[in-house]
Amino acid sequence: VGGAAMPAAWRFVIMTSGVHADKAGSVRGQYNRASLAARALADLWVSRGGRPATLGSILAEPGAPAELEACIGPPGHAGFSAADLRRRLRHFWSEDGRILDALAAFAGADIRAVAGLAEASQADAESLLGNQVEETSSLAAAARRAGAAAASSFGAGIGGSVWALSDREDLDVLAADWQTHYRALCPAARPVEWFAARPGPPATEVDLSE
Repeated sequence: VGGAAMPAAWRFVIMTSGVHADKAGSVRGQYNRASLAARALADLWVSRGGRPATLGSILAEPGAPAELEACIGPPGHAGFSAADLRRRLRHFWSEDGRILDALAAFAGADIRAVAGLAEASQADAESLLGNQVEETSSLAAAARRAGAAAASSFGAGIGGSVWALSDREDLDVLAADWQTHYRALCPAARPVEWFAARPGPPATEVDLSE
């Protein structure tokens, strides 16, 4: 996979939802369930004669997604129902498949394509991954209502923040409108903060020998 520079006029605006994502606390099992379901799918593949690999590597093989789905039949596997595993497979396959499309959209400065991909990603996080709360879903919707070109929650979910993408210069106006729309949707939400940013440099090897 190659790289693509973010168009010069684009900016990310990050806004908190006011909901602390307590990853190590009461919802730890809910966080772990997504990764354990992916592992269960990979184990199921091996149990039906496939070679050991990560779920991503398995799905990259020609015909593997359909073959793996056919393996899921009742009663499921490793404590997950067949419906749970099909839902996790569908989410993983769909989200992973958006990567190259997103890269192409950034490379081609196609902000509408980014918007469509972000909206689909948010919808799948809500309906398939199930790691969203009312506030994060509302915050993403509020960003779009405020005029952001694209928006989606990010991270492990169950709270946290949302990114919005814009090519506007008046980001302070966008953020203020975003906060207003969010308050209308979630009047009981805690105070939120925001900042604008562009992507930093890629991972770079640092020579520490000198």
